[in-house]
Amino acid sequence: MPSAAIARASTPRQSAGRVVLRLQYLSFVNRHCFDITDVGIARIAAVQHLQHLGLSSCNKVTGAGLANVAALQHLLHLDLSYCKLNDADLACVVALQQLQHLNLSRCDAITDAGLASVALLPQLQHLDLSWCHKITDAGLASVALLPKLSHLDLRSCIEITDAGLACVALLPMLWHLDIGWCKRISDVGLANVGSLQHIRFLSLHCCAPISAAGLASILQGQQRTPNIHHLVLSGCKCITIAHLASSGALQLLQHLDLRCCNEITDTDLASVASLHHLRYLDLCECSKITNAGLASIVTLKQLKHLDLRSCVNITNASLASIATLQHLQHLDLTKCVNITDTSVAKIATLEQLQYLSLRCCDLITDAGLATVAMLLQLQHLDIAFCTKLTDVGLAIVVVLTELRCLYLSGCIRVTDAGLLLIHSQVYTMLP
Repeated sequence: MPSAAIARASTPRQSAGRVVLRLQYLSFVNRHCFDITDVGIARIAAVQHLQHLGLSSCNKVTGAGLANVAALQHLLHLDLSYCKLNDADLACVVALQQLQHLNLSRCDAITDAGLASVALLPQLQHLDLSWCHKITDAGLASVALLPKLSHLDLRSCIEITDAGLACVALLPMLWHLDIGWCKRISDVGLANVGSLQHIRFLSLHCCAPISAAGLASILQGQQRTPNIHHLVLSGCKCITIAHLASSGALQLLQHLDLRCCNEITDTDLASVASLHHLRYLDLCECSKITNAGLASIVTLKQLKHLDLRSCVNITNASLASIATLQHLQHLDLTKCVNITDTSVAKIATLEQLQYLSLRCCDLITDAGLATVAMLLQLQHLDIAFCTKLTDVGLAIVVVLTELRCLYLSGCIRVTDAGLLLIHSQVYTMLP
């Protein structure tokens, strides 16, 4: 949040009105200000030094209200997400020549004509068009005229095709691109993304038609100047990454999301093992992964976040590999149904672990929780639906002084006595 959000009066006699006129940050983005209307916006227009204005979900604001916003010549950040605005209303923002950040997420009535107005904002760096279903490739041709644009969110812009990505490739400063749920994009279009030499964040979430060939075309374009730090491939059910992860184009990768990539195998993980800067790895529902695959990631010594939800083929042997990742802070083993108390004993050596989920790991007993109590930094523990746990196990884990969240849903053997233990421990720890 910008500093000096509200300037203080220099003397007690200075009027409140003069103080408000120096306001720089004003937001209604908690989505409960449904009664803000054009009348209120007209009053806001008097705050001449305003730099940040959030009007998310202010559905009663119309083009007349935005016409008043156009008077805010110092405005840098404008959030109109979830507002019921049309192309004519959006024409008012052209007057905001200093605007750097514009959020139009879920403005369903905005079309390509509205983006023609947006294209006249020379300082714009951040543009969110997510869930604007009427935007097409023609609209992206207008967006391509924004010379300073660095952040573009096109999630669920379902009319965009490969031709639209060719327009996106003309943005020389772009480093953040989200095209999740753009299901008309194919491997052909992804070749254009590879030409974005500054790209650091790329999300292809649920871009169903793409394959390993499309990803390869991106990486080929990134070979000379590798910059990708954050790559989201979740829900791309046909994709594999064997022989791609070891590409020089991903040598700086820190975040890799492979959730629900059903074709990912142990061979793919062996390739991931070469990404030595990786800190975040999500393998949720990668059901073909086995102990052999997880054994290969022991080289990822910087890893802090590992998600293995519903990796049903991993067993106690996998936890021996995971236990070598001494920087791990977040470990999710939800629905890893072969995990036993022996597994939990192995991960008790992860001294930096703050988040642990054993939800639906039905083989774990109170003996397993006894070793969890050795994780002194643990803040979040999910043992929901671990049906063998009893009050005895709870008595062990409640001594964790850093614990903030404890999930017990479906722990059918926990009784009132166990809950009283939690209650008494909470009051013991209160200052």
